[in-house]
Amino acid sequence: MPKEHRFTQQRVTALAANPPEKQTDYYEQTTPNFGLRLNPGGSATFFVAYRLKNGAKGRVTLGRYPIISLKTARADAQRILLDVARGIDPQAHRRSARVRALTVNDLAQQYFAEYVDAHELKSARQQRGFFTRDILPFLGSVPLSELDRQNLQSVVDQIAARGSKVAANRAFAYLRAALNWGLRKEMLEANVWSAIQTPGYRAETKREVTLKVKELRPFWDACQEQGLVGRLHQLVLLTAARPGEVRNMRWDQIDWDDNYWTIPREDSKNAQSQRVWLAPLTRRLLEDLQNDSEWVFPGKDPTKPIQEYKSGRSRINLQAGTSVTAHDLRRTAATMMTGELDVRRDIVAKILNHTDRSVTAVYDRASYDRPKREAWEAWNAYLTETISH
Repeated sequence: MPKEHRFTQQRVTALAANPPEKQTDYYEQTTPNFGLRLNPGGSATFFVAYRLKNGAKGRVTLGRYPIISLKTARADAQRILLDVARGIDPQAHRRSARVRALTVNDLAQQYFAEYVDAHELKSARQQRGFFTRDILPFLGSVPLSELDRQNLQSVVDQIAARGSKVAANRAFAYLRAALNWGLRKEMLEANVWSAIQTPGYRAETKREVTLKVKELRPFWDACQEQGLVGRLHQLVLLTAARPGEVRNMRWDQIDWDDNYWTIPREDSKNAQSQRVWLAPLTRRLLEDLQNDSEWVFPGKDPTKPIQEYKSGRSRINLQAGTSVTAHDLRRTAATMMTGELDVRRDIVAKILNHTDRSVTAVYDRASYDRPKREAWEAWNAYLTETISH
């Protein structure tokens, strides 16, 4: 039960000098709800308890004694109790004061530390680049309490004015994610970014590049001369897997007896595992790649997968007379499966491991292994014949 005392400097000093066996609260008789909390470890902390008009209870820590004096603590307690009598919630008031002191820089640091990096987001590097290059140089020192539509819109407009409409979309998407996170953490008091105008989805023109049939053999031959980088691109073309999934392929994911490469859900973009059939040409390529690393495509540091392969792809394109990215090869495989081999689009979607959000998909959990296997076999056979002539 709380103990009441008449607080004097001498009395508070005596209480603090004799720590109790368990945490004990002492209240002052003359100032209601103003107290001193003593802990067995020897700390003595002034506080004030209160009850709002709606019945909600609260407590504000005023500071440790003797760092804060009895006179100062009592004055602070009386001021807070007066605010409560006027209907002001002291905790909400303090939160507002903290928000007023925070800047966009502060928000960005916490957002990356507590969310982006903590969750190991794949977009971390790209997000950090946009914040460092396009956002913080203009907004970093702006207090969150002064953030408004005008200064947010100016950042988007400046990026778009450089002719980088896609970059403006991306930068604002990442900034909006950080601001929404800050709003949930009560670092911001209101959403002032909902009406920001961006170049919009029309700026995001979809890339439609694929290899033509006549380009398959030149591209394949050029890959043959680029070592691991070339093999990586060949495997993307053969399997239609995402380039990042191929780059991160490990030997323990390959079942030679069952003849499947299993992409675990943690390595998949949509968090859905995928079984890729090792058709003859795919299997031969993998057998030729066997090494002592855990990675099928080890980097200069053999404990990590290959990191840089764009320069190798540039040499491949230069030699083959093509202009494709690794993702274009995935698109090439999908396009030729449907266009040249008459594979059903729903099966190609399964091969691409696209997420099916339809109601039917919730109940349809079939793996589609057989039709997928037949499609991979047909595509491997087609590619083998094409590059042989």
